[in-house]
Amino acid sequence: MPEHAGAAPDCELPVQGMLNRSARPLPPAAFRSLDFASAEDAAIWTRSWVTIGHVADIPRTGDILPFTVGTHGVHVERLADGGLIGRFNKAQHGGCRSVPVQCQTGAKTKCSFTSCGYSRDRRPIAAGSAEDAKALDQYIGLRPERLLPVAVRTIDGLIAVNLDPRGAEAADWLDQALLPDVASNEDSTQQSVHWLECNADWKLLAYQLAAGTELSSGLDFVRTSILLAGGARATATLLFPNAVIVSANDGHCVIILQPVAIGHTLCRIRVSGAGSETKSPESLLQSWLVEISPRLQQAKASQAAICFDPTDPESDSVQRGPLRHAAEPARWLVSKISEQIQSCSITAPGPFQATAHIGRRS
Repeated sequence: MPEHAGAAPDCELPVQGMLNRSARPLPPAAFRSLDFASAEDAAIWTRSWVTIGHVADIPRTGDILPFTVGTHGVHVERLADGGLIGRFNKAQHGGCRSVPVQCQTGAKTKCSFTSCGYSRDRRPIAAGSAEDAKALDQYIGLRPERLLPVAVRTIDGLIAVNLDPRGAEAADWLDQALLPDVASNEDSTQQSVHWLECNADWKLLAYQLAAGTELSSGLDFVRTSILLAGGARATATLLFPNAVIVSANDGHCVIILQPVAIGHTLCRIRVSGAGSETKSPESLLQSWLVEISPRLQQAKASQAAICFDPTDPESDSVQRGPLRHAAEPARWLVSKISEQIQSCSITAPGPFQATAHIGRRS
């Protein structure tokens, strides 16, 4: 168990400097309100370096990695020279002339077009696959050079994108050698990928996966010492906003968090072994899932315990917030979210912008 239970508007870049860790806790609406999810899309997902995958996801020329960032469908393609290029998808609304009402509920739908900013993502698309040719057209079309570009950077095997057309500065975890080398193991037989959906808000999962004793932090990352379910010590690095790297003697477990509905998150898990030649990819994956499972369950329990009724102001009191008494990295995470939202021109009541005490919920 975790050691500590518990078109976008104009936007200014986050204020540089130390985070204000005295920020008020997030209210229950932050975990159940569609209005707050929309504010996160404007202030966080479109203004941050978002981790979307691993370089091993698209190893060959022409391979495509789709990822819906907030409500924006993008993809990254492997180029012939080995580099990467990011673009908005050709079909942002799956070919629809406007976003259908049923797609505006805050839940990603399983759309046959597969590339809509309001639909579920599919797995990486291998180049030259006849089966995926039709789906591929929805992403890159016939003239990919005309698509709106997306900034792409890699570090230690991770792929990150930034949707801000003004070219936001790189996160400090991108500029510094802060990460364990998750790309050090080039043997694909020592790696395994698993997608796991969890009934919990991405913020609760980010906290629970990294809940422990803080070792270091910066503007865009926090690192903690945690205790795994089996009793082993490990290091967890939370890269704002959506990636957690858990490192132990046996290797690494990278969890990329992607909201797919209000209070529902897809965990894209990749595990790699270090000197674990005796373990098959399946057993390596299962051993890591056992280690992090209690933390995922705690996040689900916290989500289920949140009471939020948009017609009852008392239900959105910050005193009821699920991270109110949580230890690190909860205060760091709340402060970072507060700073991001405050920096945007979003009007809403509350202790800081976008922590609205009213709003729609799924």
